[in-house]
Amino acid sequence: MFEFIKRLFKGKNKSEAQSEQNVNMAEEKVENANEADLTPIEPLEEKTEVESATTENKAENEIEETETTDADKKLSPYGKFCIKIASDGTYMFNLKASNGSIIATSQTYTSKSSCLNGIQSIKNNAPIASIEDQSLEGAEIQTHPKFEIFVDKGGSYRFRLKATNGNIIAASQGYSSKSKCKNGIESIKRHAELATIIEEEK
Repeated sequence: MFEFIKRLFKGKNKSEAQSEQNVNMAEEKVENANEADLTPIEPLEEKTEVESATTENKAENEIEETETTDADKKLSPYGKFCIKIASDGTYMFNLKASNGSIIATSQTYTSKSSCLNGIQSIKNNAPIASIEDQSLEGAEIQTHPKFEIFVDKGGSYRFRLKATNGNIIAASQGYSSKSKCKNGIESIKRHAELATIIEEEK
């Protein structure tokens, strides 16, 4: 009887030891599995995102540069000098805005070369010309080159552009207000230097 009980406890202890060993092995496998699952992959993802962002930014920059270049080619609102030959063989020109409106007219010239010289004089003088508002009483006298604003007999505002020698090289149409007249002057100052030159048909 004693031997039977001894063998029973011995078998039980062996079973418990085996069970404990099995549990330890199972826990070790779980820990190993968890460690495998926690293998770091974040650096790889961050690198991929950085490379992707760099590629996207580069592509966007290339698109922006292309769009700017194309826009610059399409948008050139500098107007144009349109040369005309009169029936008597004299030359004159109109400076037209990008919408086709005439913003200044020249005097008459006896030759095409002198007409082109007049255009070049506007290109040189308009950007640096001061503005003398003769519609105001006691207006300060400006040195040449200059734009002179005045009121004509019909009550419209006009301007004339004088070169460094005092000669009138361009005169405007009539404007209903001084602000519009000044806008015409500013348009010439900004765009005359880059305006194209064309010859109109008779």
